[in-house]
Amino acid sequence: ARATLLQKSGDVAGAERALQSVVDAEGSAGPGLQARTRLAALRAGQGDSAGAEQLVAAVLAENPRDSDALTLRATLL
Repeated sequence: ARATLLQKSGDVAGAERALQSVVDAEGSAGPGLQARTRLAALRAGQGDSAGAEQLVAAVLAENPRDSDALTLRATLL
């Protein structure tokens, strides 16, 4: 929720930090995977396709059926 508010207010760097803190705290648990996918989408939106692809690959390695990660990967191709 915090990352969304930061992103909507234009603080993309703050949103990225908030998502990264969730990834660091949760690891490969559900919230950590969701945060990785959101972080990947944020990076893709900033033109960092390589960074986004790396995050999506990490999510799909843990959960190959993650629909958000699969959808994002398709848009990155």
